[in-house]
Amino acid sequence: MWTRTILRAGRGLFGSHARATSRLPASPRVTPSMRTMSSQEPESLKEAAASSAQSAMKAFGVVMATTVVAGVGIYTYQISQEKGINIEELNRRVDTKGKRGGDSNVDPLRALIAKNQELKPVNFQGVIELQTAWLNANDPMEDRHSAHSLGAHGVLVGMFDGHSGFAASDAASTFLSSYINKSLTNVPPNADELTICEALEQAFLDFDRDFTETVPNMALKTGNSDVIEAFVNPALAGAVSVNALIHPTGIFVANTGDCRCVMGVRRGVGHRPVIMSIDQTGDTPSEILRLQQEHPGEEESVVRRGRVLGNLQPARAFGDSRYKWSRDLMQQLGVRVPNGYLTPPYVTARPEVLFYPHAPANAFLIMATDGLWDVVDPEAAVQTVSQALANGADALSAAGKLVHHALENYAREAQLPLDSLMEIPAGQARNFRDDITVTVVMLDSVEKPPVIEETAPGVPSVIDAAQILSQLSSPPDVLLPQVFENAVGNQQGPNQPVNQASAEASSASAEQAQPTTEPSSGA
Repeated sequence: MWTRTILRAGRGLFGSHARATSRLPASPRVTPSMRTMSSQEPESLKEAAASSAQSAMKAFGVVMATTVVAGVGIYTYQISQEKGINIEELNRRVDTKGKRGGDSNVDPLRALIAKNQELKPVNFQGVIELQTAWLNANDPMEDRHSAHSLGAHGVLVGMFDGHSGFAASDAASTFLSSYINKSLTNVPPNADELTICEALEQAFLDFDRDFTETVPNMALKTGNSDVIEAFVNPALAGAVSVNALIHPTGIFVANTGDCRCVMGVRRGVGHRPVIMSIDQTGDTPSEILRLQQEHPGEEESVVRRGRVLGNLQPARAFGDSRYKWSRDLMQQLGVRVPNGYLTPPYVTARPEVLFYPHAPANAFLIMATDGLWDVVDPEAAVQTVSQALANGADALSAAGKLVHHALENYAREAQLPLDSLMEIPAGQARNFRDDITVTVVMLDSVEKPPVIEETAPGVPSVIDAAQILSQLSSPPDVLLPQVFENAVGNQQGPNQPVNQASAEASSASAEQAQPTTEPSSGA
């Protein structure tokens, strides 16, 4: 049985600066449109899915990275996701049979993808292993991913796609799990699914409130321009996210935006797709209707050309404060006010939550940013993973093969040879393809082949997941206001590290951050 909760929008504005226009909702609620569906009816969900200031980034990354709480380096989760490597440079790095250079028989693209993949044994709460692969088109990459153990509440896997920079995806990938963990603290593991759905919803809202309101308001009160730059401007960036909680009672998928989760369920010798999330963009009919109902009198302007106010593609997102703050506050801060900005907030982080009461035998989840889903449909994605499982050991994980499949489709769309597409440097490559990040969640009872060693740097040897203890950690035990107080409250400037470990984290984060112009509004 499926349980689907449609979660309505509603977002408080930025602290005391927006009392006149703030429309804070009542306590989180599940609307009457909640419905229950049979696990044998995936097509109905499939049909629904088918119908359906950057200059401070560097300062912010340094501030947050220099704050270490309970040994956790903040905002450094994805520092291993290095920038794209030019194919010629990669060829020079590949060493086969004692030689370097063009006579290598290793496919450079496969070697690059193999280098950018992560295999994480779990063996906990019904999850065997997490396979993640990524490749950037932006410079720096704006995608992020996360995975944590929530103890008795299971395994939490998150996928995050940033826009207007990486500040929001950094923040969400690092801290959303903490908010979810806190929200579930007083919820017993055997609670009914509605209670857990509401806890997930509240965690999303609490994180976004702190990111766009609480912490920026704390920064404004200091009157310190460096602190304001570091903690206010990042809220102008945005991020969409899908999170899967593999729980003892079933699988909960909470989605804000247009990342997507698909389950592969055994069908004969292969698998069939079950859609586990529904995109929330300016092209989704249900989102258009919701926005029109929430902004009466603006039916013709609230969504234009498939974008909120004609600018922003996702209808739900973390951050994106230029669609949440009051007009007065944005004018005070020198932030461009979107045309037709009459009754904010226009964007919410409130998720839609789907619940599946059990994981079928030999099932898996595919979680990915739209860099995959823009060019690979759910059926093809599930077939790719199913075939990878059937074929056995390979240097590329199932997630890596999905990245490769997406790149082939991008090259076909661009009418370019694949190697020519991959020669376009990161940054310029964004004109031809998007950042791609994929996590394949191998659920209990999946017969997973090992990944074998290939003669390329950084590629793992054969891994037997059953013999390795879980590599999942707990979420950081800290929320955003505590991070702010640790960085600023003890009379520390935004670029002053707390300790040596945080100084190293700061250096790593600063290498990724590149100050540019004010964030754009697009996704």
